[in-house]
Amino acid sequence: MDYRKRDGAETVEIPGNIEDICMNALIFSAIWGVGGQLNEHTRPIFNEYLKKLIAGENVQEEYKIDIEDQGNPLKIPNKLGTDFDSLLDASFQPDSCSWLHWTKTVPAYQVPVGASFTEVIVPTVDSIRIQYLLKSLLQKSKHTLIVGPTGTGKSITVVNELKNTFQSEEWTYLSLSFSAQTTSAQTQQIIDGGMEKKRKGVYGPPLGKEGVIFVDDLNMPQKEQFGAQPPIELLRQWMDYGGWYDFATVDRDFRATRNVRFAAAMGPAGAGRAAITNRYVRHFNVVYVEPYSDDSMNAIYCSVMDWMFRSAKKMTYPASVEKLKENIVSSTIGVYNQIIKEFRPTPAKSHYIYNLRDVSKVFQGLAKSSPKAIISEDSMIKLWAHECLRVFQDRLISIEDRDKFSELL
Repeated sequence: MDYRKRDGAETVEIPGNIEDICMNALIFSAIWGVGGQLNEHTRPIFNEYLKKLIAGENVQEEYKIDIEDQGNPLKIPNKLGTDFDSLLDASFQPDSCSWLHWTKTVPAYQVPVGASFTEVIVPTVDSIRIQYLLKSLLQKSKHTLIVGPTGTGKSITVVNELKNTFQSEEWTYLSLSFSAQTTSAQTQQIIDGGMEKKRKGVYGPPLGKEGVIFVDDLNMPQKEQFGAQPPIELLRQWMDYGGWYDFATVDRDFRATRNVRFAAAMGPAGAGRAAITNRYVRHFNVVYVEPYSDDSMNAIYCSVMDWMFRSAKKMTYPASVEKLKENIVSSTIGVYNQIIKEFRPTPAKSHYIYNLRDVSKVFQGLAKSSPKAIISEDSMIKLWAHECLRVFQDRLISIEDRDKFSELL
């Protein structure tokens, strides 16, 4: 071991393999510093590019990169191995200087028997890595913005991590949610109401604590006549100047807020959501959440079905019904994938918008069943078909569309 000491600092023990740790940490930083902002269509291209770059291939020539020739490319020393189809599925472990799949970095999850449906949170690759990145960034006072389509669990993942990590003797958090009608005055009032006075003109979290402010649906506020979103402009003022003016005082004194960092979640622009100004986005580390893959959805809803069967009291579901679990899950996902292709929104059918919350509603309906009523495979299949009709078909407005869905089902 090597020991180094900085002026005024304690002696730090430096591992003998510090170079290996740094090179692998550099790769992990490149994966998420650049690839974390890309969507599901661009990530595979970035993944292939970065793999070739790490392997020392001539990516400058292959990808026609217009920069000065840097000479022969060099292989970047690493311990990634060949076990990962995508580099974004790999998590670097500095302590052991090794790489693990994200799902292996947390204990195996089993839904608590007494939990309600809304309390069932099944960890997936996406939720595990979002929680890790959120925790790492916020603890280093880096503002974090989570972006992804509706139904990918952005908000619940962030709130779950805030409850587990940032509600303690050292930390506290404040949550607020934006809507189309949110004003800057409301935003300022909510945030100021959660702060304590430190000294004249300076406010912050309770004494001895660091704070996190979580803003959900960040891009929902409507734009005013000049194209700005007042609540976001207020938050941008804090990012640029560390506070805002207190309109509750006669002199409009400047009110500085210290020891806080921001986390936010939002969907992509469109469907009532505006694109927020780059002057504000530049302050954030942006992480994109991909829509769930079929494998992730299978894992989630199979766990939900297991919880449903185990939660039955007094009576149990027949074994033949329990064996339908995988077929029900795969069929529901298949119906969802098909319906978003077949029934797209049009000006006359603008409400034909389906997302993963609709899939959850199907299983929420199944979870309310009783073993007394589900006595055979036919009973469960009929219930499943009923829930699909209730969730998906009831939104269709023409007889032609409804008949088409019935055939699909």
